[in-house]
Amino acid sequence: MLASTEHMHACVWSLRVGMDGATTLQRVSDGYRMPRPTGRNCDCPTKVYEIMLKCWDSSPINRPTFAYLLSFFDDYATESEEHYRPPEDETAD
Repeated sequence: MLASTEHMHACVWSLRVGMDGATTLQRVSDGYRMPRPTGRNCDCPTKVYEIMLKCWDSSPINRPTFAYLLSFFDDYATESEEHYRPPEDETAD
């Protein structure tokens, strides 16, 4: 049985696209990583692809948790908004 923290990391790793669980585990165990999606209809941002790669880390403890992913994508959505401006540094003057 996996410890609670390891289980959360392993659950993120099991999320996949287009492969059954056994195939996914075998391919990732063999070192396969999906290439960064690019093309006319899809251009995956590098920051998002880097998170995808972390989800496929061979060590469960190195994979991001759902809480981390939620925070990352919440921040990413805000930062990538067309009119987003980071907060001004209040100490600068």
